[in-house]
Amino acid sequence: MPDYNYDVISGLEYDIDIAKPVGQRITRLVLPGTDTPVADNAQFVMAVNNYRRSGGGNFPGVVKTQVYNAQQEIRQPLIDWAQAKGTINPDDFFQPNWRLVREGVPVF
Repeated sequence: MPDYNYDVISGLEYDIDIAKPVGQRITRLVLPGTDTPVADNAQFVMAVNNYRRSGGGNFPGVVKTQVYNAQQEIRQPLIDWAQAKGTINPDDFFQPNWRLVREGVPVF
């Protein structure tokens, strides 16, 4: 699989279990800072780039009838934010929220 088809999601915590079969690798999907599992029927608002929005990678889950499309490339709001901020400090926004595991044991 090309590396540009690997996504990360902020706002949740999860493990990627490399010992599981494709389609079952996301485990321990919980709300941040808790052990509360995300409900199967939970819904979220997500920001995605135009590649993913248009179906790039053939991943299920992006339902075009439920997508708000501002006709703006996702990079522009990020550029605007960075320019307004002036200095970017990863500690201001980065949260380590996922890890690679093998049968539940961290790989690193």
